[in-house]
This record gives sequence, structure tokens and C-alpha cells, in this order.
Amino acid sequence: MNRRFTNIIRYCMDEFIPPIVRNSRWFMRPFYWIAYRGRDIQEKMDFKTLVKNFTPAQYKDFYARLRSISRSRQTDLSESNIRFILKNIDPGTHSLLDVGCGKGYLLQK
Repeated sequence: MNRRFTNIIRYCMDEFIPPIVRNSRWFMRPFYWIAYRGRDIQEKMDFKTLVKNFTPAQYKDFYARLRSISRSRQTDLSESNIRFILKNIDPGTHSLLDVGCGKGYLLQK
């Protein structure tokens, strides 16, 4: 899914739909269905509650089984974000911490 399109969706949801509606399970379920292709939707919707009790093996298994539309893209950063980050890294930098780096796309750049 195109980053520009997902940003439009996020903007509309944040600006035009009241939190009581957009945060409800019945409203979000179709979006989860699309994003996770109908697989293990309940587990994905309950992730924030479940993850705190996961063992390291369960955590690894969860991400190994994760199949969503967002996993097929190289990064969720826009090209302008990548250019800005790369332009603003001090040339004398010898190490860099990229927290939540996903597949490491930015680190490879």
C-alpha cells in the first residue's frame, strides 16, 4: 500500500472520527482484517495486552508468523524523510542507533 495513501487514511481517522469510535474494536476490525489478510486478527488486536506475558520464544514466533500488507514494503519512511535523516547525520559519526529499525532499511542507506 502506498505511503501517501496510508497517510491520508490516518489523517482522516485522526481528524474526522472521534476517538471513542476510532478506538473501538468494532470500528477497527475491518482495518485489521485488511492489514493482516484475515489471519489471526484477534491475536493482532490483543497484541498490546498479550505481549507483556510473552516468553522470548512466543515473541519471536509472533513476528515470524506476522503477515501484513506493511511487511511487503522495504520501509515505512518516505523518501523525503530518508533524505533529511541522511543529510543531517554528522559526517564524524562513528556509530548510530536505529531503534525500531524494522528490516534495517535506513541503516543500509
